[in-house]
Amino acid sequence: MGYRSVSFLSRSGIFIDMRTRARILTGTLAALVLLAWVAWATLFRLPRVELHYALTLDDLGAGACGDCAFVTRLSRESVRVFTPLAALPPAVPTAVVWLEDSTFWAHGGVDWQRLRGAASKDIAAGHYRVGGSTITMQLARTLLLSREQTLLRKAREIAYALALERRWDKSRILETYLNEVDFGRGLRGIGAAACYYLGVPPTELTRRQAWQLAMILRSPDRLSARVARSPCAHAS
Repeated sequence: MGYRSVSFLSRSGIFIDMRTRARILTGTLAALVLLAWVAWATLFRLPRVELHYALTLDDLGAGACGDCAFVTRLSRESVRVFTPLAALPPAVPTAVVWLEDSTFWAHGGVDWQRLRGAASKDIAAGHYRVGGSTITMQLARTLLLSREQTLLRKAREIAYALALERRWDKSRILETYLNEVDFGRGLRGIGAAACYYLGVPPTELTRRQAWQLAMILRSPDRLSARVARSPCAHAS
């Protein structure tokens, strides 16, 4: 049986057969890997990472999460609360890893199959986004890079993620991610998000609440309003 050519229409209005699509995908991935390798060879090691937290879990005690002035400050000033991974209910890291990066504990910083799938979707859609970022890649972007959507930035994101995995163990990567990730409304980290949206310290999150906060990470600006339960969140 001979090869049957199949075509599809991208959003740009251009018909692309499956062979051409495969070539484009292969070329895109090759370019991405090459750029990542060049960046890796150029950087050699990770830049110095400085982490500063204004508050600790002790600052969220004595009803602080019910104080609307305090809660509003968390959002307006992007105040971060350091929350040790060991202090969180197990449901929190479980929910975040499941929704954001299900292969987190197995990969070395980059999930190449997931990245390939994201590139394939970009080609089908006729525009460049290249998602597929792992938790480690997201952390590298948050700590060291801008949010511009270019192949060069993606390559550097990959290189930094690989470097992070060599320098830090998985628990430290996940802990730092949970303390740095954007939860929308100017909130950075699980501590500020739990206090602001749900009116409780992160150590007191229920399984349901943990999954609610993890869902925000899919689209912080769009989904944060659905999760907000604290009267202070609605008042600010």
